[in-house]
Amino acid sequence: AAFNEAETILTESPYCVCELAQVWYSRARTLVRQTVYLDAMQWTRRSRVIFDAAKEVRMSALARLLEGAILYETGNPADAERLLRATLDPLEQVKDRASLAFVWLDIGRCNIDLGEPKAARTWLDKARSAFSKIGMRSEVIRADWCLAWLRALHEDVSGGLELLYKARRDFDELAMPSEAALVGLDVVEVLLLNDFDDAAAKAAHVCRTIIKSFDRRGETANAHRAIADLREAVQRGAADQDAVRDVKRFLRRWITNPDAVFEPTQSN
Repeated sequence: AAFNEAETILTESPYCVCELAQVWYSRARTLVRQTVYLDAMQWTRRSRVIFDAAKEVRMSALARLLEGAILYETGNPADAERLLRATLDPLEQVKDRASLAFVWLDIGRCNIDLGEPKAARTWLDKARSAFSKIGMRSEVIRADWCLAWLRALHEDVSGGLELLYKARRDFDELAMPSEAALVGLDVVEVLLLNDFDDAAAKAAHVCRTIIKSFDRRGETANAHRAIADLREAVQRGAADQDAVRDVKRFLRRWITNPDAVFEPTQSN
C-alpha cells in the first residue's frame, strides 16, 4: 500500500521521474525478499529504464545487480553472471565498495553453479576481504558459507562440511536463525549427495536440531512442519536433493511471510 501511495503521488509530477524509479526499485527489493521473483523482475527493469535514461550511474548499476540476483535465484546463473559483470565498472566509477562486494559475492555464487570452482573462489575471496574491511560481519559469514558450499561440492566434501557447520554456528551467534537453518539444510543436502557412513542419520539429526531451534524461538507451525516432513523423508530413505531444495525455497519465502504454507513440489 505504501508503494502504491508513493507511486500515485510521484506519477502526478513530471519532475519526480527518478524518485518514481526509486519507488519501483524499492518495491522490487521487497518482492525479492518475498521470493516473488517474476513481479520483482518487472519492477526492477522498469526502474532501470529510467535510471539509464537519467544517467543515474549508481542506481542503474544497483538495478542490474538486483536483476542479476533474481536471475540467479530463478536458475539462470550464466545470464546472471553476464549482467552482474556489467555492474563492475559503474560501481568502481562511483566507488561503491559495499555494492561491489555484493556483486563479487553473487558472481562467485554463479560460478559455483556453473561448475567453475577456481573462478568462484577468486570472486568469493575478494568479496570476503571487502566485507571484512568494511566491517560487515554478517556478510563475511555469508561469504564463508558460500566458500564452504564451494569446497563441499567441488573440492573436499569433508572439509566443506566442517566449514558449513562453522558458518551455521557463526550465524547462530549473530542471532540470525533463518540463515543458520538454511546452512543446516545445505549440510543435509551435502550429506545426501555423498556416500557417507550414516549419512541419513546425520542428516536427520541436523533436521532435528533445526526443529529444536525453531521450537525455542516459538516459530510458526509451518516452518516446523517443513523441516519435520524432510526429517521423516530422510529417515525412511525417501529424501533427495530436490526434497531439500523444496524446503530451502519455502524457508526463504517463510522468512518474510510466516503464514506461508509448505507445499512440496514432489511427494516424499
